[in-house]
Amino acid sequence: MSRPSWGLGAACQYALEIGVENIWHHVRGLAAGMRGMLAELPGMTVQDRGVEKSGIVTFFHESVPAEVLVGALRDEFGINTSVSNTQLTRRALRARGVTSLVRASVHAYNTPEEIERLGASLMALADGKRNYRELNAGQPV
Repeated sequence: MSRPSWGLGAACQYALEIGVENIWHHVRGLAAGMRGMLAELPGMTVQDRGVEKSGIVTFFHESVPAEVLVGALRDEFGINTSVSNTQLTRRALRARGVTSLVRASVHAYNTPEEIERLGASLMALADGKRNYRELNAGQPV
């Protein structure tokens, strides 16, 4: 068996041990918590639609570009997110001048504390204040 298969095998074993339904409830709960937290942050707008939402959460800030948020979350706080560029956004967003969104995904191994850390990090980035020691959760400054 080659090395790439080991990771897939471990992931499948992990999912079977925890239970796919349990994982889904956990992911859905964390994502709902993230959406609620983001909706409370000044200047943030959550863009998820649909009746059944996944663990992928998309949002933007009214004045801080998605690319800046994603880079700073990664470089300054060790939080992985990605950018959904304009070709992937809805026409109505482009008409409002929104050219990209931040995409955050929760997984079976994420915790509510990590969602809180994301919120605190976004607040620090949006208002220009950064308390690195508290927000980095052990990451080197």
